[in-house]
Amino acid sequence: MNHIMTESAEVTTQSKGGYVLEVDRLVTEFDTPDGTLRAVNDVSFGVRPGETVCIVGESGSGKSTTMLSALGLIKKDGGRIAGGEVRFNGENLLRMSKERLRRIRGREIGMIFQDPMSSLNPVFTVGDQLVEAVRLHQKVNRAQARKRAIGVLSLVGVPNPEVRFDQYPHQYSGGMRQRAMIAMAIINDPAVLVADEPTTALDVTIQAQVLRVLAKAQKETGSATILITHDLGVVAETADRVLVMYGGRIIEQGDVETVFKSPKHPYTVGLLNSQPRIDENAERLKPIPGEPPNLAALPSGCVFSERCGLRQGREACTSEEPSLQETGESASHSAACHFWPEVRPPVHEQETISVRPKSVGENAPAETVLEVTELKKHFKTSGGLFKRGDKPVRAVDGVSFDLRSGETLGLVGESGSGKTTVGKAALGLVGNVDGTIVFLGKDIARYGRSHLRPIRKDLQMVFQDPYGSLDPRMNVRKIITEPMWIHGIAPGENGVEHLLERVGLRASIAERYPHQLSGGQRQRVGIARALGLRPRVMVLDEPVSALDVSVQAQVINLLKEIQAEDNIAYLFVAHDLAVVHNMSDRVAIMYLGKIMEIGDRAEVYKNPTHPYTQALLSAVPIPDPGARDGEGRIVLKGDIPNPSSPPSGCVFRTRCWKATEKCAIEVPALEDRLGIGHPSACHYPDVPQKNHSVTARV
Repeated sequence: MNHIMTESAEVTTQSKGGYVLEVDRLVTEFDTPDGTLRAVNDVSFGVRPGETVCIVGESGSGKSTTMLSALGLIKKDGGRIAGGEVRFNGENLLRMSKERLRRIRGREIGMIFQDPMSSLNPVFTVGDQLVEAVRLHQKVNRAQARKRAIGVLSLVGVPNPEVRFDQYPHQYSGGMRQRAMIAMAIINDPAVLVADEPTTALDVTIQAQVLRVLAKAQKETGSATILITHDLGVVAETADRVLVMYGGRIIEQGDVETVFKSPKHPYTVGLLNSQPRIDENAERLKPIPGEPPNLAALPSGCVFSERCGLRQGREACTSEEPSLQETGESASHSAACHFWPEVRPPVHEQETISVRPKSVGENAPAETVLEVTELKKHFKTSGGLFKRGDKPVRAVDGVSFDLRSGETLGLVGESGSGKTTVGKAALGLVGNVDGTIVFLGKDIARYGRSHLRPIRKDLQMVFQDPYGSLDPRMNVRKIITEPMWIHGIAPGENGVEHLLERVGLRASIAERYPHQLSGGQRQRVGIARALGLRPRVMVLDEPVSALDVSVQAQVINLLKEIQAEDNIAYLFVAHDLAVVHNMSDRVAIMYLGKIMEIGDRAEVYKNPTHPYTQALLSAVPIPDPGARDGEGRIVLKGDIPNPSSPPSGCVFRTRCWKATEKCAIEVPALEDRLGIGHPSACHYPDVPQKNHSVTARV
């Protein structure tokens, strides 16, 4: 890196613990109609130069609020600091003048926000925003700042940085926008880097790229890093120390090895048990019962007591708040639990499943309810006034699969691969398609609205956004019964209450509106709405991607139970390979509108033959610090190509380390070239010697 050093660039740690940033008994409060809400309650921790500290917990635990408070940003949201100190190099940030604090933020402390699109100014180029960040804190001219900005864009992996410098945020892909945010945060060589859920909305391949960029940036600058996340795989892969937060408090902390291998708080064990993994098989996940507490009305005693299996009527849990106690597991490990010696680590089961789909009986296969053959959907584009449109977007380009009663076919791939379009087209929600879509013996591909309506009740969809797919003007009762009345199905006297009970909700929820529900509750309402029509096929479009790990586990278990009871066929669309591994019987890997590999779940995960499948599996972070293996990891370069101008031959060749001249000329057929039981579309398929460890590098 071409560093531009200033008089304030050298970091001198002054705290006794060697911390560059130290939070001491921080308390943050909000005034609400229900009373004072204490979002951060007596939180203390520090981070040393070159160290990565991860803060984990469910939504509402206080992770982001803690760091926003520490950086003096909480007042913008109506909060106030009610106590404590935040020391940067020994100087209390909370008592600084606004001008002094402004100089430190962005110069000595960089922040990477969760949503880069809303954090980048859409009316200025990315380059202008980077230049502004440099010149605001350093005495350099525009030419020097431009050189610095281009260098940092190159460092974080933005291709053609000289060209991208002059582009606007909307011209960047999601992964590149996140890299631009990282570039802005590190451009002044900060001593502390705070990253708030920097990989939450990204595909697994882009996530791997971003994590590598963060590690590289930390190595280059020597910064201390505070990473806020709910992804335990990311924590295991990146953290030196872990802070587990719940109800605004730190309830466990320690080095990453100890916290993952020998957790001493029931909540930490619950988080680890809830996380689906690709390296094991659990027919049923173990979610944490109940929901996080209302911060405006916290329970007395232990904040986790209402959801804890260790409580068992013990008075201490409900009358006395436990303090962080050293456990002796390691020098820095402590837990806030009265009965921490009784806490047992999670038990993980290795993958031992049969390769036979669960829906196949002993003597005869299950009924095929949906058969898609050579499905194509190309979208026309508009070039604007007086302009001809560009080439059509090939969202789906020759996809074939079948779906049997009671089974789940997982559809996996990066954003832009065509997964959601396949799901919608299979239900007749996308018109003007080529190919056939045979549902129970009838080709519905070219059915009109009037012909589709009678079979709509048999083909239902649960959408990705549980809030956007529910009418905010209707209460839950009307949301569930409306499609039933449309299709002439009488809900019955207790129909709604029964459906709510099936999806794990109380009957009183029926009178609430969507804005009064949590994300997990809204997703369950969407499932109940679909179940009311007793469908044969359900398309589940990223149904758990926006949920906390514990709520995600609850919904996954629920979907499995419903499928077992009603013999429903699921088309499960997702980019989370761990979730797909837990849910699916068979898996189809999509890339740029085509299926790259398809087969039984166990075979595809254990013996991936297509380079793209190998790259996806290699990029999945495993929630086990002992599984860190950066040397054998495949990190794909770049983003998925423009579907309106896909590469010739094999569409994956522009990112493939095996690509030859043949790959540019000949489209590989989807076939089983190795004779191992499942096909892939690659001229040069192979099976890695060890799962998730492929020696070829990109």
